[in-house]
Amino acid sequence: MNTVGYVVCCPKCGKIHSFNERYVDEIVNCECGFEFYAFAMGTLHIVMSADEARYDPIVRSMRRFVISTGRCGDIPPELYVDHDGQERFDMSTQELDTEEELVRVLDGYQTDTFGEVLINIELLDTICENLCNGKDIELKKKKDGIDVIELKKKHVSTKNPESRRLYEYTQLSVDSLRSGGLFRINP
Repeated sequence: MNTVGYVVCCPKCGKIHSFNERYVDEIVNCECGFEFYAFAMGTLHIVMSADEARYDPIVRSMRRFVISTGRCGDIPPELYVDHDGQERFDMSTQELDTEEELVRVLDGYQTDTFGEVLINIELLDTICENLCNGKDIELKKKKDGIDVIELKKKHVSTKNPESRRLYEYTQLSVDSLRSGGLFRINP
């Protein structure tokens, strides 16, 4: 058994109590007459009155907290599962609110990289909605925000007689400029 030295102070008189254990998990009777509970493992130290430590819901909650920090994973479930029919405490990593985490990361990245937040969650949603709907967009930075401009393409059919005439005229202009003349005359 590896032992580590822990010191815990009495919350009433401040007297130091020393322990040479792998971890501390006990009721301490101080010379001043105060009785308190102490838990210490690594950098985690918990001190509370003995009365609180004897109240089962608080003890189970405290044990769940200790287990959630990754310490004392060998505590049997019956010592931290509530008796009132609650489901077993889930020891998996707590799920994060995805939107809150996205806002935090998005804001943090932009602030660190550009010194300001340019794209907020609402703008990101608008951009994604447009792209998912097959729309091309352009973003323009303004003094008080960003404009999202939907781009519309115009398709000109070369099968339409007017379009064909425009195409032929354009080709004639390009050819004449290449040959150096204003107009090209065919003999």
